[in-house]
This record gives sequence, C-alpha cells and structure tokens, in this order.
Amino acid sequence: MKTLAAVAAALALAVAGCGSDDDEDGGDNGAGASAEQAKPSRLAIELSGTAKKPTFTVPDSVEGGVVEIEFTSSVPGEHSAQLVRAEDGHTTAEALAAGQAWGESGKPLPDWAILAGGTGDLPRGGAVTVTQELTPGSYVVTDLSSNASAEFEVTGNAGAGELAAEGGTITATEYEFQSDGLTAGSAPVLFDNAGQEPHFVAAVGLRDGATIDDARRFFETEKGKPPLDESRGFGTALVEGGVKQSVELDLEPGRYVLLCFIPDRAGGPPHVAKGMISEAEVAE
Repeated sequence: MKTLAAVAAALALAVAGCGSDDDEDGGDNGAGASAEQAKPSRLAIELSGTAKKPTFTVPDSVEGGVVEIEFTSSVPGEHSAQLVRAEDGHTTAEALAAGQAWGESGKPLPDWAILAGGTGDLPRGGAVTVTQELTPGSYVVTDLSSNASAEFEVTGNAGAGELAAEGGTITATEYEFQSDGLTAGSAPVLFDNAGQEPHFVAAVGLRDGATIDDARRFFETEKGKPPLDESRGFGTALVEGGVKQSVELDLEPGRYVLLCFIPDRAGGPPHVAKGMISEAEVAE
C-alpha cells in the first residue's frame, strides 16, 4: 500500500479503442450487422522492456465508441495504463505536463486536458480488461510509476455495447463512495464517477477488528499502526465526472477502505483530505 504522500506524488496521467463493422450479408434483414455493431471495439495496450526503460505498444489509430481495453505488462513492478486526451488544439505532451503539475503539485488542471480512463496498477505478468466509451481525439497512454508514454488517435464514433456490472458497482461523488453488490471472485465491477470532479478508486483491506473511523484517523494523521490489510486491494484509473468503466477484478471477500487521492481540477488538497474515505464490503 502506497502512503498518501507517495500516491499523490505519483499521479501524472493519461484511452483508446479499435473495432470494425461487417455489413455484407443482407439476407438476415440486418440482424447480422446489428449483432456485430453491438460488440465493443477492442484495444490492446502492452508495456514491455526494462524497469528503468519500459515501452508501450499501441496502435497508431483506433475507432472510438464503447471500447474493450486489454492491458498487459511484462515489466518488473506495478505499472498502469492511464489515458489522457488533449483538446482545443493542444498537444498530448502539453496534456501530460499539465497533468503532472496537477497531480504532483496541486496546480489547476486546464479544461483541455481530459482524464480519459484506462487502467490502474498491474503487476508483472498480469493482464486486466476495462470497458468504457472513448471519444474521438488525440490521446496519450502513460504509466504513472515510470512516466513511459505513447500517443495515438481515436477516430470515428463506431462501436456499441453494454458496461457489465456482474461483480457489483462503486459510485463516486463529492466526496464519498457508495458500493453495492460487490462479490468475491473474478467479475466485471462498474465504476461510475457520478460527481463533477475527477475521481478514481484506491481500495485496501481493513484489518480484522479495525473500523472505518480507525482508517479515517490514520489517513488524517499518518501516525500509528495502519489499520489496513495490505494483502488485499485493487484500483482503477483516473476518470472525469460523468464517466463509467467496467473493470475486470478478482476480489477477495472482506471489508475494504475506498479512497481517492487526487485533487479537484482547480487544484488543492487530495480528496482523501476532504473526507473521501468510505467502507465497502465484498461478500463471499
């Protein structure tokens, strides 16, 4: 479990999609085309290389819409595939620089730098799938721990599909989380940022006998023995208000603390300092 200071300092930034439609056979009155169109696009993101010099492999251009993002990493340690979109004629390099100033120093994040989702941390040899909608534009994928990055374009607005939530839902607002129906095992969990500010989920287990009030006191003071079970945890990417993601998670049963360490777009203290610490229960 990273400390509050380490997590806040690590936040830099950075989604994508690909797919196609097949409309050749009209003998089924368009049913085949409709079924194909209902499938989400697919994007593969790979991180490889050494711990000191990891490298992303992404396509140059992918189609937008609802996209199934698959991230794999063969690099030692934990790494992420955070996405950022640049708007209003700005470059992705400018968006990354603005994101680093925001995440590391609490500077305001300009409206043209969009936190576009992606994935949270992944250990070496792991794989994770996230499904979400991607808007056409210029994107960069970045690893928050190493600052490796790669640019790509999202084009068109093709693709469709539902965001699955068989494993339950986590909803973020200002400044709390609500969870519902979280169940142990491997299943898609819907993360819904229903707030106005950007949010993400950093979850860590609560020790037996510890309470959510114990966790609040620990993160307020950063003193004493952590009331946390660091062997259990999960996380998501950073997303803007109004964005939803379906994240494939393999959850262990028990009680968790849900936290958000990023600030408002206007800058300032991290959300955890504003009381964004909530308890969640993962059922057997």
